[in-house]
Amino acid sequence: MRESNTIRSLERGLHVLKVVRAKPTSTLQEVHAATGLPKPTLLRILHTLEQAGMVRRRLADGRYQIGVEIYRIGRKPDRYELLAEIAGPVLDRLCRRLEWPSDLAVPAGDHMEIRETSRPLSPFVLNHDQIGHQINWVLSGHGRAYLAFCTERERQSLLDLLKRSGNPENRLAFQTEKLNRIFCRDPQARLCYPRSHIRWRLLRPAPLLRRIGGNCCACSARCATLWGHQSCLAEERTHH
Repeated sequence: MRESNTIRSLERGLHVLKVVRAKPTSTLQEVHAATGLPKPTLLRILHTLEQAGMVRRRLADGRYQIGVEIYRIGRKPDRYELLAEIAGPVLDRLCRRLEWPSDLAVPAGDHMEIRETSRPLSPFVLNHDQIGHQINWVLSGHGRAYLAFCTERERQSLLDLLKRSGNPENRLAFQTEKLNRIFCRDPQARLCYPRSHIRWRLLRPAPLLRRIGGNCCACSARCATLWGHQSCLAEERTHH
């Protein structure tokens, strides 16, 4: 029986997809070394896979990883991977407009964690915190913005966790009155910020907070802290 002809371009695309899937993240050079494909060809394949949602190229470091579409036929995705993928174009457009970088930070137990950032795209030289970088809840604009606008129940649960951590950097969690002053805000306001960030100016500009339905997001020229359901980011994309 005569062997059927195969589609060479599809074979190469599937091979690249397997290589990317084999590791949590890969650089272009690593995929090139594993596949042996010329880089111009490889870039076209990766771009095609990215357009189909099968592969994602991170803004933060340019590394490639499996996209959310592949999870429909593969392993269960990390709960924040879809959020990071949706946020990427938003952070990109914001950086292009302001030139100042933004971060996507999410709750991760006793700290927050950067899951996407546009810092490498900015012309300004800043500390290049990598994806996975841990952020203190009570000492950062990201953490304070989240704590100020999450529910009272969630905030108290997080503060109790910080109190039990034994980390001296979390001592502010015990200072209830000071925290209340930091979180003081008009509950009806759609745009506001924790007062304590005013004095930080360009080093840590005040994150602007916006309430969309039952979810919250915070954004500033220095950092962007977004959380809630993916619909929050989907709506946010229409406002930028």
